[in-house]
Amino acid sequence: MIKKEKVTNDIIKKLGKEYECPICCDNFTINEFIIITGCKHYFHYKCIKQAIERNILNCPICRRSIRNIEINIYNYNRNNLREIGNNENNENFLIKAFMLPIKAIKGIQNFIISIVSGIIYFVIQILMFPIYLLKEIINLIYQILMLPIYLIKELINLVIQIFLFQIYLIKEIANLVIQIIMFPIYLIKEIANLVIQIFLFQIYL
Repeated sequence: MIKKEKVTNDIIKKLGKEYECPICCDNFTINEFIIITGCKHYFHYKCIKQAIERNILNCPICRRSIRNIEINIYNYNRNNLREIGNNENNENFLIKAFMLPIKAIKGIQNFIISIVSGIIYFVIQILMFPIYLLKEIINLIYQILMLPIYLIKELINLVIQIFLFQIYLIKEIANLVIQIIMFPIYLIKEIANLVIQIFLFQIYL
């Protein structure tokens, strides 16, 4: 069974520059608990413990089995190795028993907070409803008041379009009348030109 040890100067010297945990990448410090696996790799005790608790049972570096690591707490020194891990389960049980009512109270507190938040939200919605209704009524009144103005604007645009169309129509009629009046003059002019051409042609002959 592999047990945890405290970091000593000898271990730091032995590791040299590579005196950091491969899991958390933090340096080892004197009197800090570490685990030396059977494959001779060094890890923080808390890091390898968390890995095993997550059912990671192989060395993070070489993938060899680390099932023989004892996860109880030991107080270690060079002359004495005294196991106190048997009390860990009792301590954990007491901690869990102590935390149980706290968790229950916290759960009840969260439940009450959620209910109160829901009630506050509902009350706010009720209080805001008259304001929302008033806003919609104001918008409706505004639309009603603006309707005559919109109708007058559209009527004015229609009158302007009709007036412009009449002007355009008068212009086109005037052009047509001018073309009709000018046609006999143009015809007489062309006949006169034709007579002159005939007369000049006879003189030339």
